[in-house]
Amino acid sequence: MSSVAAAASPSATHPGTTSSGGTHSGGTNPGGTHPGGTHLGGTHPGGTHLGGTHLGSARQVSPIELAQRLARAKARAVAAEFPDDIVLAADTVVALGDQTMGKPADAEQARAMLTQLEGTTHIVITAVAVLGKNAGISLLGHVMSAVHMAPLTPGEIDRYVATNQWQGKAGAYGIQDNDPFVERLRGCHTNIVGLPMKTTKRLLESAGIFPDKPKTTP
Repeated sequence: MSSVAAAASPSATHPGTTSSGGTHSGGTNPGGTHPGGTHLGGTHPGGTHLGGTHLGSARQVSPIELAQRLARAKARAVAAEFPDDIVLAADTVVALGDQTMGKPADAEQARAMLTQLEGTTHIVITAVAVLGKNAGISLLGHVMSAVHMAPLTPGEIDRYVATNQWQGKAGAYGIQDNDPFVERLRGCHTNIVGLPMKTTKRLLESAGIFPDKPKTTP
């Protein structure tokens, strides 16, 4: 999953809309519909978190709650500076069993993440927040997708890590990379890339923002 640095989609640009940095996962909706019956398995509060920003808490949180907290925090930080605008923010985490993964801090952590993910089916969760401070708008949704990664040798992992394509990506890989290792997926493709477009569009429309349709050449 790719952790994109700008969460706003190109089709969602609108005057009065400010986007905050996002991270990676159609038919899934913010209500947390499990893609194709896939569920979070052993993921639960009390699990571990590897990589990325972890908000301080008296207890560990679920992967969904972690993504939601991070998306909200991004939106609030931007809204504090642009209170009259509608802010869009997103964050993505990868869940494998009872462990969540954010963006790797360095090549060693990227290698460790890929070593754990290779040959597994894991869950990509993106939370999307839309916030209008002065307008009293606060919307939140999340989408989940299941991804099966091909088995990888240590040499294949090392070669990928050397490309630096893992940087800024939750789980240390991007489905849009030249060699993403993804054998199959279930759920929303744009969620895995970093911003679930259908859910984002729906939340923006609920906030009164209607993304412009691409103009066609006569």
